Amino acid sequence: MTPPVSQPGAYSEGRLLEPPGASRYKCIQAICDSGKGVIEVREWPILAGGALLAMLAACLLGGCMSRREIMQERSEPRNTVLDAAAVLDGIRLQEGENSWFGEWEDTGTQSIYVLLLAPNAQLGSRYHGAHDLTLVCLAGSAIVEVEQERTFLEPPACVSVPRLTAYRIIPHRSNGDFAALAIFSPRFDGRDVKVLDQ
Repeated sequence: MTPPVSQPGAYSEGRLLEPPGASRYKCIQAICDSGKGVIEVREWPILAGGALLAMLAACLLGGCMSRREIMQERSEPRNTVLDAAAVLDGIRLQEGENSWFGEWEDTGTQSIYVLLLAPNAQLGSRYHGAHDLTLVCLAGSAIVEVEQERTFLEPPACVSVPRLTAYRIIPHRSNGDFAALAIFSPRFDGRDVKVLDQ
């Protein structure tokens, strides 16, 4: 038996709607209205005890909110302005280091890392099986080779590298250390890197 379709924003105003042929054993169905927190309560014949519990738990735990409303409630606003000086504050290559790679921020759906390369270093050819990558140049300059197509990258330019696409980074020797944000989507766990050459 299919319950009648509820109209968004409508509720029964205290009346219990009963489909034809309903038995005297009833359960309560709570319907969330478009993520606005309005709940419509109806009585329906008992179909399965577990279904009622699961439905009520989903509505109560979800709070009848959309995914966007849940994210907004759980997260602080993140309108991050990318100020290169602020991002790189305190991050420097140490004496003898050629490269550095460290997490800057994790948004839950993507990971943002800072990549530093000395002028005499390079990031060998590699690809990521499960992650898309966007490189945003913060300082210095480099040649970024994506599947043998070379692009000169300097602030504030960026380059997008889809998953399964090989890339390598060769810093420009005359502009000091190359610094970039490496933005991975989905979150980067490091397990899908396939290095093709050093």
